[in-house]
Amino acid sequence: MDNELENLKTLWKDAKDGLPESQVSVEHLAKISRQKMRAASAIQLGNLLVLVATVAALSAYFYFVGHFLWILSIAGMWLMIGSMIFRIIIEGFSVYRSRNIDLGNSIQLVNDQNLKYYNFRKTINGPVTKGVLVLYSIGFLLLMPESKEFISDLQLAALVGSYILAIGIVWFFIQKAIKDEGRLLTSLRDLKNELS
Repeated sequence: MDNELENLKTLWKDAKDGLPESQVSVEHLAKISRQKMRAASAIQLGNLLVLVATVAALSAYFYFVGHFLWILSIAGMWLMIGSMIFRIIIEGFSVYRSRNIDLGNSIQLVNDQNLKYYNFRKTINGPVTKGVLVLYSIGFLLLMPESKEFISDLQLAALVGSYILAIGIVWFFIQKAIKDEGRLLTSLRDLKNELS
């Protein structure tokens, strides 16, 4: 491990040649870069945990409590669980990609890897996340016709109302996490641009 750290320091020192002395040291920038990547990775792991817990809770509910039989309801269950599993796979792949950015490479290569990763995360945080929420919501709505058979109209209205409130709260926290991660990734991109 120490040998790898020394190799990393040597590579970054070699990259520093030719830069004016007034610029921040490359070693310091590399350290900040690693810290920001770890912070972004921690946010993604938190997202993964929430998604896995949601899938586990949904699966337990559908297995032990909500014995839906209508084809429409079964399609809704699969849309809800399937959209979450899809998001888990995408988030896991994203964590994998972030951990494979090798800060020991040349400045230009690290910058290229970082920008590709940054664009990948923007796609995940934008259309992919919104698509997952739409599919999940459609799945939820597909459960409503059969749910009417077991609960009163008032309970159904309360269920739909609480879902709308919950999706609003979830949307708020997703947007907050996207902004936090976006700030981290933008500052990391800017840091890499400083090096190149």
